[in-house]
Amino acid sequence: MMSESVLSYGYILSSAIYLTITLVLGRLTLQPVHFRLMIYAGALNATSGVFCYFLEEHYWMPKRVGGMILGVEDILIAAVVGMIPWFLVAVIWQKRLTVHFQWRASCRRIACIMPLVYLAYLMGISIQIDPMSMLLIICAILAAGLLILRTDAWPLAATGFVTFGPAWFLMVWATFYLLPGFVHQWNLDGAWGTPLCGVPLGEIVWALIFGALLPVLVSFTFDVRIAGLRNQAI
Repeated sequence: MMSESVLSYGYILSSAIYLTITLVLGRLTLQPVHFRLMIYAGALNATSGVFCYFLEEHYWMPKRVGGMILGVEDILIAAVVGMIPWFLVAVIWQKRLTVHFQWRASCRRIACIMPLVYLAYLMGISIQIDPMSMLLIICAILAAGLLILRTDAWPLAATGFVTFGPAWFLMVWATFYLLPGFVHQWNLDGAWGTPLCGVPLGEIVWALIFGALLPVLVSFTFDVRIAGLRNQAI
């Protein structure tokens, strides 16, 4: 049995377990092209891990290896949550998805979108908007904007919404069940830390919004479309 001191590092433990399970399931169930897209989605979202710094004390206070305010755990969890929504969507839609991926076009889209998203987040933080609230606002606006540009991706957004939200709830609930002390690393007195069925409200709302966003972001960035649906914008 693991010692209490090891179990207190729920952040790195859960991140590593989530990553391992996601990679194994993805490799076993996804077509190679969609497994690669899952990895790309994780790598793309991993860059957002550094912004976990702003959630410290406001939303949560996780114990990191080395006792730092930012650690490898933040990059790991950001990568994992980038992978899981695409895994869930691809499992359902992969037989109907067409991929027209080109590195140059994808890099151009990433260069246009991500700096603006991160700058908007930092601007919101600078005017004292709650960091977790700002994260949810940015994700919702980005999802809506990308759906305007890629209207044929709405089934992917809907699928991510109804699958990742419940999946993340169950994953977090199970993690807290196995690591009972981990939940206390959230700010349970804050608005977004309020537990709902044992899971902080922020995790539930974020998972629903992000579940809708990530598949549309992948569709737009890597030019993934559902065969038979015509796009109305670009």
